[in-house]
Amino acid sequence: MKSHDKNWLKLTIACLFILPLISSCTAESGKETVKESAKETVRETVKETGDANKFEVATSIATLEFDTSNAPDLKQWTKEKFAPAIKEWVVKLTDIMASDGWTPPEKIYFQFVNVKLRDADHAPAWAVPSESQVSLRVDWFRENLDGEALGSTIHELTHVMQNYWTEGATEDNCPEWASEGYADYIRWVLFEPESKGCDFVLKAPDKYHYNDSYRVTAHFFGFVESRFPGTMKKLNAALRDHSFDDGKFWKKTTGKSAKELEADWRAANKEAAAKSKAKAE
Repeated sequence: MKSHDKNWLKLTIACLFILPLISSCTAESGKETVKESAKETVRETVKETGDANKFEVATSIATLEFDTSNAPDLKQWTKEKFAPAIKEWVVKLTDIMASDGWTPPEKIYFQFVNVKLRDADHAPAWAVPSESQVSLRVDWFRENLDGEALGSTIHELTHVMQNYWTEGATEDNCPEWASEGYADYIRWVLFEPESKGCDFVLKAPDKYHYNDSYRVTAHFFGFVESRFPGTMKKLNAALRDHSFDDGKFWKKTTGKSAKELEADWRAANKEAAAKSKAKAE
């Protein structure tokens, strides 16, 4: 699947459910306080558009427009939970994904849409980066407000901020596995690490390859970043300016080839799996 313009009608595949971990009543209380604070912050920046089902939220980076025309029952949820998270992560992603010559979008549009599905492979959300637009499938979101709704949107928001597929992009200098892996890295490793949505690779370390895309590649990226901080920022920049070369990038950035990093990653995964098994026993 490509979320870029070359093939934007292909939709992103959602993965696991968000499984927030709450360690204590005190932590829960603290989280609720943060949530309420976020709600107040959004209320202060909400601008009604004159349409009962549309509103805008200002951030220090971009104006966010939310259209719930196809799902008026989700407007309150969008204002109280969805918009605060998106507002926070637009700002975070602008910092995380900054690169020379890149300017973040001035406006990002989120629209709930009704889609009649012919099969189960269509995803709950998809992006059109050149238009800074994210579409959200109404029926799926209604069923996943407390599950994957936010995570799947953060994945698509990352694609909007990437906007990799511009003039000069090819499958060699902007491969799909890398762009999708990076979007899932943002989602599973940075946005919702507590869900451990990539840790299934530990069950069969030799089965997976670094360029298998989505969550597998996200797990690999998380491993590399933990060993060589700053690598993901350089990767994002290389994919964006189309200078990425899989045969050279990793060696230049980390001192190791992709295959060497893959071997280290697998070894670390086996060690982690063994420790987890021993602990369980």
